[in-house]
Amino acid sequence: MNEKKAFDEIIKTFDFRKVRSVMTALAWYWMGDTAPPTIEKMKEHAREQFDRLQESQEYLSTSSGGFALTREEDDGEKLLTLTFTLESASEYVS
Repeated sequence: MNEKKAFDEIIKTFDFRKVRSVMTALAWYWMGDTAPPTIEKMKEHAREQFDRLQESQEYLSTSSGGFALTREEDDGEKLLTLTFTLESASEYVS
């Protein structure tokens, strides 16, 4: 399956309704908006992330508006992952 078909499948199976419910509960609006984005607007945003990732095969991830799209490669197989991040933490390990 090529990346475009894989991404189309992700869009079909990702639970945008759940994300919108969380955004509504938290009054999480994107800059310039007065309400959480519609499901269609979120899908469009995810497609923009996909297009950005396609601009260069060197990009491994792109994120914006709580969404992140990552491309991983292992033994010649590529894995695309769309996530919506509510909370994260990181720390350098020495």
